[in-house]
Amino acid sequence: MSRRKMKMGKKMSKDHLVLFRNDFTFKFVDKVTSDGFFDQGSENIITFSDKTDNKRAREVIIEEVGTKCQYVKTGDRVILEALMWTVGFKHNGEKTWISNEDKILAFVEEAQS
Repeated sequence: MSRRKMKMGKKMSKDHLVLFRNDFTFKFVDKVTSDGFFDQGSENIITFSDKTDNKRAREVIIEEVGTKCQYVKTGDRVILEALMWTVGFKHNGEKTWISNEDKILAFVEEAQS
């Protein structure tokens, strides 16, 4: 949906965010505690000795992509540069963040058997 249509008052679903540029929404693979720190789980491919250090690259799962995203799609797992995301916000009842493709360090691919 174009920005112009939004301004003209066309109703949008509550479930969908309209992202511009090469921005995307995501969720962290690690659980985020109520005080904003990471609780590393076994699902993450990267492990650190200090589990409460927020200043590290993080693995995320892409949820929605912007109109100019060229490299990511919904469901991709990527490694984001440390602290290169917005403050978390609630969307559809779940905490969500935004970043952009310029901040991706690597893609995570499943190993072929």
